[in-house]
Amino acid sequence: MASNGLGLLQLPPRDAASPGPLSPGLPLSPGLNSRATNPISSKVTSVLSTSYADSEFRGALALLDERGISNSAETRRQLRLDIQKEVIESNGQIISEFGRVADQLRRIGATVDRLNKSYQEMKGHVTASHEATKATIDEASSLMTRRKNVETKQQLLKAFREQFVLTDDEAASLTLTSEPVDDRFFAVLAKAKRIRKDCEVLLGFENQTLGLEIMDQTSKNLNHAFQKLYRWIQKEFKTLNLENPQIHSSVRRALRVLAERPSLFQSCLDFFAEAREQILSDSRYAGLGALGHR
Repeated sequence: MASNGLGLLQLPPRDAASPGPLSPGLPLSPGLNSRATNPISSKVTSVLSTSYADSEFRGALALLDERGISNSAETRRQLRLDIQKEVIESNGQIISEFGRVADQLRRIGATVDRLNKSYQEMKGHVTASHEATKATIDEASSLMTRRKNVETKQQLLKAFREQFVLTDDEAASLTLTSEPVDDRFFAVLAKAKRIRKDCEVLLGFENQTLGLEIMDQTSKNLNHAFQKLYRWIQKEFKTLNLENPQIHSSVRRALRVLAERPSLFQSCLDFFAEAREQILSDSRYAGLGALGHR
């Protein structure tokens, strides 16, 4: 059983250092050494040197036991043929499986090739589109940059106009006699005075033309505004009862503002004093005349 049938199982040789079941650690007798050249002795030695603790050897014995094989020459030959047949069939199945795997790999490779080709085509289209639209994109980017610069300049211009320029309505409120002297007039007058003061900042730049122009126009508007205020105060004085004058709060406010121009303020006071003196003088003469008639 160990010579032919089990030779196909490639049983590992027993380690020379490990004792066999029949010779635990003891050397063979001289008689056995003398018969070492006997084929039967060689087979016996091979069987005895096999390790029965080896898992592969125990598996082979269990497989033979399951098949119920008897130990005969015909059985051993048939076992060899059966094992060779099983090995061939197993190898055939493995080759067949690997063939299917190879077919799948070839199909996967073809699919990958098609995907790579499609990717290269799409990449070429994208590159061509990018090249075709590059000029448009650059122009659009330039336009957006210019638009942003224009918006920034518009914001700066708006802030500058609010800070240094009177609107047409505000200038009309200051200069036109048809416009009333009210709270809006005094608010615009205060803004004009602030603009003239802020123009000193513009005069600090190298190019002073803009600051000089704004200051000149603002000064003209202020002069017209004070002239308008001066005439309005005189008009209000003419409507007063100069014998017992009750000056309105708006007139008092106008006088306080007009005091910034001493010449005009003094003229108003002189006009008021002369008019009052004339009225009082006329009243005195009228009273003296009435006494003379009595």
